[in-house]
Amino acid sequence: MTAISMPPVRRPVSPTVPSWIGGNMPIARFGLIFCLLVPLALLAWDARGHRLGVNAVNYAIHTTGFIAILCLVLSLVVTPLRQLTNWNWLVQFRRAMGVYAFYYACAHLSIYFWWDRGRNLSSTFHEITHRYYLAIGFSSLALMAPLWATSFDAAIRAMGGTWWKRLHRLAYVAAALGCAHYYLQSKADKRVPDLLIAILAGLLLWRAVAAIVHRVRMPARSKAMPATALPGAKARSWKGDLQVVGVFGETPTVSTFRLALPDGTAVPFAFRAGQYLNLSLPIDGKRVSRSYTIASPPTRDACIELTIKREEHGQVSHYFHDTLKTGHSITVSAPVGRFTFDSTSTEGVLLIAGGVGITPVMSILRDLTDRCWPGKIDLVFSIRSLEDVIFADELRLLAARHPNVHVHLTITRDAPAKWAGARGRITRDVLKQLVPDVASRPAFVCGPDTMAATVRDELIALGVPTARITLESFTPVAAMPAADPATGETPGTATSTITFARSDRSAASPSGKSILDVAEAVGVPIDFQCRSGICGTCRCKLLSGDVTMAVQDALTDEDKAEGYILACQAHPAGDVTIDA
Repeated sequence: MTAISMPPVRRPVSPTVPSWIGGNMPIARFGLIFCLLVPLALLAWDARGHRLGVNAVNYAIHTTGFIAILCLVLSLVVTPLRQLTNWNWLVQFRRAMGVYAFYYACAHLSIYFWWDRGRNLSSTFHEITHRYYLAIGFSSLALMAPLWATSFDAAIRAMGGTWWKRLHRLAYVAAALGCAHYYLQSKADKRVPDLLIAILAGLLLWRAVAAIVHRVRMPARSKAMPATALPGAKARSWKGDLQVVGVFGETPTVSTFRLALPDGTAVPFAFRAGQYLNLSLPIDGKRVSRSYTIASPPTRDACIELTIKREEHGQVSHYFHDTLKTGHSITVSAPVGRFTFDSTSTEGVLLIAGGVGITPVMSILRDLTDRCWPGKIDLVFSIRSLEDVIFADELRLLAARHPNVHVHLTITRDAPAKWAGARGRITRDVLKQLVPDVASRPAFVCGPDTMAATVRDELIALGVPTARITLESFTPVAAMPAADPATGETPGTATSTITFARSDRSAASPSGKSILDVAEAVGVPIDFQCRSGICGTCRCKLLSGDVTMAVQDALTDEDKAEGYILACQAHPAGDVTIDA
């Protein structure tokens, strides 16, 4: 399920940044690498000419060690400098400085081993283990090794953005140990190590303050939940495998798939009624990601249920209906979504669903009735024919058991001749007739894009404030033209060109592909997690052009004003340039 489409985001290229600096920057990047090599070249030149002084080996050791620490500290300066100045092009220099810090640290140790210790391993090991400042320096180098090994694009893609970021926080530990080593080995003049330590302390303080400001400006993606929605101490987010333990037919084209842990224990994550799972499925030798709403309520935590319609052109829905059997496992991450109802803030709620859009609405309804919520609950359910009523028996039972629950069906096509209920699409007249106090209720609407947008307009016309209308919509797969299996492109649609400025790469973007999809295809590393526009991990800056986004929950108003987009949701409307 995805939220209703939002207006295009427009962001012009800043005219104050020269293209050779703020654009693809091949000259600037080459210049930085050249500058980083200059000290080593000068050191080798002076060594050949015997101009390193009385103790040449000691001079070479100190020089390479100082440059290693300087490069490491400067690489950490890039992020705060970029954020303070908004010069996003600086970020591409960070990796080069970190990598060369490792190279100079290796040269530092190699010179010490080869010339100072005479290539004697036992002597080198003894010195490192018996002189604590040498042990501190060696520890710094050891921590830099995994950072260097994972500094390449392939490693970033293999690890994923979250784990890669966590690992690379070790750069601060390595820098702290390096500065301590430099300070302890310095004799009389400690002004330079003092300065480096002060810079590092300032960077750590900046990170702490930035984290606090970030929490204040960007509220957590999962707001505090009612006690009934958070049983025990379950995780707010989780990723792992769930097993199909049951499949139940709802209508001729819709089935419910029950998922649970193989050991039969309760699901390990907490969720709110109306949220959804992200699934990763192996289809035709490829990993395919999709999002499906949880139809079961959080009050029943022994399992999770997904109710899925078999679509004519739906690759994933066909996989569910034709391939998945009891005992098969599915990789899921959960939960995400803001189609959630706070039952403590009102005395009634209006639920509106179209077709298979009943699934998140059913989760909310089940949750409320399981807890015997006393407020008024009206469900208006639009279906084509009576055989398309998903959960028909359960809806009938809930309405009979709970006097505050009223289920209203409106049939749009094949209504029986004796049908006494509503007919046709959901209009303001239908809503006013079925729910006279509609203007006083918060409304939750889920269905196909066109239906959801129309119902929203009708609710607004009836006096329901926009802030009290929550939408979740989707484009039926059957309504979309089939993609060419060879190219993945949709027939009759034009392609756009996406330019990834920092990576110096451009690629054609077939219609229907997000910017994240294209970035993955051409090897441009953009961190991501939920792929649903909720977590904000794939947030990046639009430098030029227009995009449309179905979901942008993770962006604040400040982010939007500054031109930030979510790569997993952004689809180019013409040629675009991205800061990635």
